[in-house]
Amino acid sequence: MRCLVLARACREKGAEVTFVCRELPGNLISLIEQDAFSVVVLSFDDTAYVRQKDQTEYAFWLAVSQEQDAMETLAGIAYCDWMIVDHYGLDVQWQKTLRAKARKIMVIDDLANRQHDANLLLDQNYFVHAKQRYVNWLPNYTKYLLGPDYALLNVRWRQVREKRRAAGKWQASQGVQRILLFMGGADAINATATLLHAFPDRSVWSGKVDVVIGKINKHSDEILKLCDGDARFCSHTAPPYYMDLMAQADFAIAAAGSSAWERCCIGLPALMFVVADNQIAIATELSALAVQEYGGDLRQLTMETCRDILRRALVGPGNHTQQIAQGVTLCDGLGAKRVVEVLYEN
Repeated sequence: MRCLVLARACREKGAEVTFVCRELPGNLISLIEQDAFSVVVLSFDDTAYVRQKDQTEYAFWLAVSQEQDAMETLAGIAYCDWMIVDHYGLDVQWQKTLRAKARKIMVIDDLANRQHDANLLLDQNYFVHAKQRYVNWLPNYTKYLLGPDYALLNVRWRQVREKRRAAGKWQASQGVQRILLFMGGADAINATATLLHAFPDRSVWSGKVDVVIGKINKHSDEILKLCDGDARFCSHTAPPYYMDLMAQADFAIAAAGSSAWERCCIGLPALMFVVADNQIAIATELSALAVQEYGGDLRQLTMETCRDILRRALVGPGNHTQQIAQGVTLCDGLGAKRVVEVLYEN
């Protein structure tokens, strides 16, 4: 999704943009094509899609070896000014091969855990020592774009930001009456159902919860059943009006992923949970800044602990006004525009 945001911004500047995607289960190739971008589709063999011993999770996501992926990508594309790479399973090995058809390479990353051959690195997350994290992983000539000033957000979030400000949502004086719950498009660990089970009784909190279910969520039947059993819960499956739900919410319960920058941009306080390893660092940093409240790693929490965390977040005094002020200062929603300007400068 963040690559689509960047692609639109590049197209507005006059660039011709082509995506390269493997036809993995749950892919968003049709969504990219609906946005009128061309897509080079790499084939997927589900019979070979078995995680090997000692293979990292991110390498498994790639579905093939880096060497095979690089050669198939080379065969499918023409020479380009910029090759923009967004995949935790790709590193310097893949990037050096693609130099044959790329004048320059930009890498989108936030793990800082592997070597890159990149002219430009984008890490839109906030870290106190952001550049220092990459010192041993990048060549000396790499230029850095670090922090939420470069967060790749849809331009429409600026409209939601202004709408919430004008409606007085930035004052957080009304309390938590309407919550948006969204734990990611796939929600592999079924965090949504876990949290719905953990919600405090109606006698404790009686507001409304907009439960957003991703298009590729394999647990949707269970979630829908939970929503049907509680009048407070209203389900929305891949809603095209997602931004409207965000605009109306007083509070969010969400995964500590890139959607954190959407919430910061529009001034929406939140309770965030880690549901994947790559979210731990951002959750820790945002919590330290008091930008969003950190509930913990949901994979390690008991149901009783979840209930206690939710109860405190919904009925406690909270620091929502501070979260809002910190968030809107940290991220203004103009990141994609800034990134494109840098691409055209180089």
